[in-house]
Amino acid sequence: MDRGRAIAMAPTSVLRDVRVRRTPRGLDVTAWWGCLDPQACPLADQAVAASGDDFATATYDEVGRRQALRRLGAADRINGGRPTGVPATRGLVSVEADSLVAGVRAVVAGGDGATLLPFQRVVRGTGGRWDVFDVPEVDGERGYVSGAVVLPDGRLLVLLPAWSGDRAGRPSTVHHGLWVSAGADWSSYRPWAGDPGGVQDLRADPRAGGVLWLLVADDVAPLLVSTDGGRTLRAVRTR
Repeated sequence: MDRGRAIAMAPTSVLRDVRVRRTPRGLDVTAWWGCLDPQACPLADQAVAASGDDFATATYDEVGRRQALRRLGAADRINGGRPTGVPATRGLVSVEADSLVAGVRAVVAGGDGATLLPFQRVVRGTGGRWDVFDVPEVDGERGYVSGAVVLPDGRLLVLLPAWSGDRAGRPSTVHHGLWVSAGADWSSYRPWAGDPGGVQDLRADPRAGGVLWLLVADDVAPLLVSTDGGRTLRAVRTR
């Protein structure tokens, strides 16, 4: 077994990030596996696994962290980087969401939350027009967003894994996870009925019909993929 494959398959490796692309022949999956525990293995142990046929065949490359980030295009977590020229975001931290709708942009913005981004404002861009939506608190608490996707039906799906009411060892009772907008009203949200629980990341890619994927806290099946705009999810291999 070559070293890249050995790193990806090691029981001490965790799935750090993944990129999924839909193609005419199926799904291309690129997964970054690495060790995070210095007591168990060297932190330098990193590998990228890639396959276009559900890992019936695959390549495994030992890489450094920077190489892995380049391979996955993962320099910005939500989701497409920091936008410019977007109204109503001055003085706020703003990030571009992924969009599965051609010609529709979504920019999520909030005040300085240190390492977290408060979910305070969303700006929707369509054909040169910008609509601004202020997001209210839920039960007096502010959510923190770590992923956002414009669904094919025009709703905005967001990942809110943390809330201002969280305390050490005592999380807030507000739903932690996926929330979805009330149709085209991006100021109103409710917990998403399709939330599988334990979601750690939310991403999408619009090419070839579009694909949405979730990383979840599951050692056996950490990657869930949808090719129908989130209506159904299925587990997809990552090594």
